[in-house]
Order: sequence, then C-alpha cells, then structure tokens
Amino acid sequence: MDRILFVEHHGQIVGGGQFSLLALMQHLKCYEPFCVTGSGGSMTKAVRAAGVEGRVIGMPSLRPGNLIAAIRCVVELCRVAREHQVVLLHANGSRSMFYAGLAAKFLGVPVCWHVRIVDSDGWWDRLLAGWATSIIAISGAVANRFADLGAQDKVRIVHNGVDIAAFARGDRAAWRAHWEWGERPVVGMVAQLIAWKRQDIFIATAAILADRFPDALFVLIGAEPDPAEGYEAILRAQVVELGLEDRVVFTGFCDDVPGVFAALD
Repeated sequence: MDRILFVEHHGQIVGGGQFSLLALMQHLKCYEPFCVTGSGGSMTKAVRAAGVEGRVIGMPSLRPGNLIAAIRCVVELCRVAREHQVVLLHANGSRSMFYAGLAAKFLGVPVCWHVRIVDSDGWWDRLLAGWATSIIAISGAVANRFADLGAQDKVRIVHNGVDIAAFARGDRAAWRAHWEWGERPVVGMVAQLIAWKRQDIFIATAAILADRFPDALFVLIGAEPDPAEGYEAILRAQVVELGLEDRVVFTGFCDDVPGVFAALD
C-alpha cells in the first residue's frame, strides 16, 4: 500500500487541528500513513496510540539563527520519505508546509498543504502556495485566504471530518462530577484561547444572560498556546470588570471533547 508522509510541527496537541489530523490518518482507506512530529509530547503519543508509525524530527521556528537546524530537518524529512517510499507529503499548517515543501522539491513528489486558519501569513502564503501541489482549505472562509494569490486552481474545500459515534459516547456525568458542576445549566465554548476565536464576545454575552439565568454557569474550555501573548489575562480581566468571577470558569485544556460537549447544555 502506498504511503503518505504527514508532517506536523507540533509535538503537543494544541487544538482541533491536531485532533483532525489524527482522525484523518486513522480513517485513510487506500493509503498507509506515516507521521513526523516536531517534538515529543501529547501529539506524538497520540499518533502512536492511534497505531500510526511515526518519528520525531525537530522543526525549529523560521529564524536566521535556526538555519543549520532547518537544513537538518529538511535532510531528515527527505531521508525518511525515501526510506518509506512515500508518494505524497501532507503538511498540517504553515511551518510544516515550509519544511515539507522544501523536502518535496528535492524528492520530486507532490505536497499537499492543509490550511485550517483564516488569518493570512502575508508573503509566506504566496511562497508556500507556490510550492504546494494542492491546498486543502477547511472552509470557504479559509479558502478566501488565497483569493488574491493566483492559487485558486490549487485550492479545494474539504470540511473537517467528525466521528459522530465518538460524540454519541460522551460521558456527561463524569465531566460534570469532575468539575463539580452539579445539575446547574452550563453554557460553554470549546476553543484555544486565541484572540481571533473571540472568547471576549462569549464573556460579553454571559454578562447579558447572567441576570436572566441566575443558576447558569459559563465555561471556557481550552488553553492559551502561547502564554506570552497574554490573551487569557485579558479575558480574565474582562470577567472581573463585568463582575462575573462566580459565573465564568476557565477549565484549561481538555482532550475529551465528546465528553465535554455531552456535559454542556
């Protein structure tokens, strides 16, 4: 069976993009997946737990001081791709696409760039779109990121697949007990704490609804990928400003999304 080399620069699961990639690899029908992650961590462990063969290859951030490490990464990707005779490279995100795109050029094999974020990376988009054989956008809004780059012919919209059966098995009682929510109504938002996810609107909405529904709890489920950004601190300050300290809860990261959804009203 032909192999696809999936490239994921995160070693940790930081959000839905990694869960979606895991589901994609697990449900391939006509190809065998091999996954390279950028470091050890929860994503690397999840790949192994899913029964997907993989390897860790460091993929440093794209800065001048990381040039030697970046070259080493491309060389390693090429070596792994040849060793496993892959027919396609699949890049999950922009940094992954940079390394996979360069490796694909040396290997002479196609590379697919899986794009999950609406925000443009500026001139990087034009460069990486030029390298890509094809581009998967997970929505029309994401596809619009490439509208002015002359890459429209490469873009295909493929919505994220969802394992409906997994969500049907979500354990409502377990998570309500874990977080001590009792039987009160709970309204939640499940997303990374990133500014463009707009948790600030969720909090503002909670302020509008709090008096009408005095028993309701408003829950933000997710973590801030880069605490240096300070977005969580901004959100917490907003909660204090609105007097919602007893009504809005930050749970942090949770990897059991079906369970969490079952626990919410």
